Amino acid sequence: MPYASPGSGDVLVAPGYLAGTTGTDTVRPLLDGRTGWTQALVNFDVYYTSPCQRLRAVNSPLKGWTFTYAADPLGVPTWITTFDRGTPDEIVRAFTGTLTDGLDNYFRDHLSGGPRYTGHTPARLFAAHEWEPVPGPRPWRMLSPDGHAAFQIRTGHLEDHHELRDPTRAMWKITAGPDPVLPDAQNADEGGVQGADVV
Repeated sequence: MPYASPGSGDVLVAPGYLAGTTGTDTVRPLLDGRTGWTQALVNFDVYYTSPCQRLRAVNSPLKGWTFTYAADPLGVPTWITTFDRGTPDEIVRAFTGTLTDGLDNYFRDHLSGGPRYTGHTPARLFAAHEWEPVPGPRPWRMLSPDGHAAFQIRTGHLEDHHELRDPTRAMWKITAGPDPVLPDAQNADEGGVQGADVV
C-alpha cells in the first residue's frame, strides 16, 4: 500500500506490513553517487560493484535488492542480504547507507571497540521493544507486539554453500505479513510479504 513519504526523518506506519514502498527507488541514488562504483545493466537488472570489488548489489524489478559481500573479491560471498519489492523504502535505504559508509574501514566502526558498536544482539534489541519468543521447534523466532513481523535465527553449523543457495535456510531472517511465522511459500499464498533475508 503506497504511502506519502515526508522526505526525511522516520516514517512510521502501523501495522508495519502495510508500509509498502513509495514507488520510487530511494537506493539507486545512494549508489549512483558513490565515487569509484561501477554499474552494469543486464537485461532489466542493474548491478553495482564497489571500488574494492568486495561488495556487490543488484536491483531486479521483479525481485528487489540483493547485496553480497566477500572478503576475497573473487571468493564465495561471506554473506548475502535480500530485500523484496515490498520492503519499506526507509529500511533498504538505511541498510544501504550504513553498508556503504562502513565499507572503507571494513565496518570497524560497528564492531567491538568501534564508536558505533552498541553491544546489542538482534534478539536483545527486539526484546527491548517488547518482541516475544515464539514457542515451537527451531529455528528460534521472536514476534513483534502487533504480530505482523518475525525475527528468526538458526543456530548450529550450516555449510555456506547450502545457506547461500537456499534463502529459506538463512541464519538470520526478518519477515513481515499477516502471519510472518508461516513458511515462505505458504505465507506468500496467503498474502504475506517477506521483508528481508539476512544470511
